[in-house]
This record gives sequence, C-alpha cells and structure tokens, in this order.
Amino acid sequence: MAINLLPWRERQAIRELQRYVTGLLICMIIIVGAGVGARYYLSYLNKHYLSANLHLAQQINDLPIPEDNKKLAADFEMARQQIKLIETVQANQTQFWRDFWWLQQNVPTPIRLTHLSWNSAELRLQAVTAHSGSIGLLVSALENSGLFSQIILEHIDQADSTGAIGFVIHANHRELAT
Repeated sequence: MAINLLPWRERQAIRELQRYVTGLLICMIIIVGAGVGARYYLSYLNKHYLSANLHLAQQINDLPIPEDNKKLAADFEMARQQIKLIETVQANQTQFWRDFWWLQQNVPTPIRLTHLSWNSAELRLQAVTAHSGSIGLLVSALENSGLFSQIILEHIDQADSTGAIGFVIHANHRELAT
C-alpha cells in the first residue's frame, strides 16, 4: 500500500502539463494561421501586380508612335544588319588568312600556284609543277591539314613542251568548332 503524502504536487504537475499542451496548441494555431494568411496575402499581391502590369502594358501599346521613332527603329534594324555583315566578313577574313598562311607553309616547293580562288565554303587552286609526285604531296597535305574536306583533283594536263604539268584542285572547308 502506497500513501501519497504530497497530492498537491501531482495536481500541480498535471496542471503544468495541461498549460504546456494548451500553450503549444495555441502557438501551433497562431503559426498555421499566420502561414495561411501570408500565403493568401502573397497570392493577392501577385494577382494585383499582374493586373497592374497588364494594364500598364496596354496603356503603353495604346500610345501613338511618332514617325521619328519609326524611322529610328528602321535605322536600328539597318545598323544591326550591317554589324552582322561586318562580323561575317571579319570571320571570313580570319579564315582566309589562316588558309593562306597554311598554303604558304605547306605547298611543296616544285609547285607554282597560278590562280587561287577562295570563299568561306571552298578553295580552288590552279597550279603548275614539273613533277607529278608533288601533286600527290599537295593533296596529302590538304587532306592531313584538318582544314579541308573532299579534296578533288579536277583537272590535270601536260601544258607545254617544257614538261610542266598544269592541274586544278578543289577543296571544301571543314566546319570548325568555334
């Protein structure tokens, strides 16, 4: 048999536990209420500002555009196209000088170039040589350069009594990763 000499302590502990749980529930209710309220408030602000932005955009679209602005827009478009053209020309010049430098360094000595035509897609060489083996060396060098693909020996002929061999080579440029 157990005798409880301090029953007031048990009642006090139960009351403190009840107060603690009640306080915890009140805090949870306040936090959940604040979260829900904040969500609805942010949703309201989002809808309000989207509506205001659409209204302002409509007002801007309704503004008349003066003729000066239309001319300015046309001038801007023309300048943009000119800049794009200049960038393309610069890229092609870089490619041309790279190809020209390569040709200067790698065309075999017995070959004499008589005509060179170049565009961003292809290279066409017209040359003469005294030895047919130099033509093979040039074609191999073009293939191994990594700059050209589809090298085609278009034409070859013995030009005159000196024994010079004339030939034409056509090579497409490879697409280079930029």
